Amino acid sequence: MLENIYVADVNIDALNGYKESLKEMARLFWGIELQDEYFERHMGTGLLVDVTAAELNYITTEMYEKLTN
Repeated sequence: MLENIYVADVNIDALNGYKESLKEMARLFWGIELQDEYFERHMGTGLLVDVTAAELNYITTEMYEKLTN
């Protein structure tokens, strides 16, 4: 079940809260210690896409900030 859970948000504080909550829930309910590698695969920040482009390409919000500053 845990391998099918993914989350993305632009709010880093919300992602950190989610991470700590899921770690605690997995430990309490299933006796599983989730490692940082799990969260690296299953968490991300927001993505942007230009839906009017001929070819759809996703970029991270961090990349967008770099391109626009």
